[in-house]
Amino acid sequence: MDYALSSRAQAAETLNLYATVVSAMRGDGKTVAKLNLGKLTVKPGEQSGRVEVPLENPRLWSPEEPYLYYLSLALEDAGTVKTAHTERFGYRDFKVKGRDFYLNGRRLYLFGENLSSIGYGGVGAGEEAEKRALAKKMIDFRRQGYKIIRNPHQPIIPLALEVADEVGMMV
Repeated sequence: MDYALSSRAQAAETLNLYATVVSAMRGDGKTVAKLNLGKLTVKPGEQSGRVEVPLENPRLWSPEEPYLYYLSLALEDAGTVKTAHTERFGYRDFKVKGRDFYLNGRRLYLFGENLSSIGYGGVGAGEEAEKRALAKKMIDFRRQGYKIIRNPHQPIIPLALEVADEVGMMV
């Protein structure tokens, strides 16, 4: 996973880099991996790089079971966290063979619907109200058998992508 961390250090520091992977599913919250990735020298400003955190038998994300994880990276010095970043993700594998779409090795018919952005984002509702409205709409689509949405004519708001991951809707 690619990462970016910001450092408020006044000069270069050598810190320990730790990675933790936790289940993002409500009520679960189990730590599935914790690694000390070793020493990293950081300069003031933003640092970026790539880390690999192997997981044994990760649960795959699918429309039927939208399983998600959190990856947290932390730079520590003597047990004190200097900076950290967390990113949510799901494991999934997409392939197209001929005219067929495969998700996690299983053929999937892409039955979908349009989700117009006009009613979401910048309409005066708070983020939680927007999230509830998007989740309701997408869950209604899922109940009708849709597995994918497209966003016609307008850019989709980032919150819609988060909600889609949570409810098992592809975009």
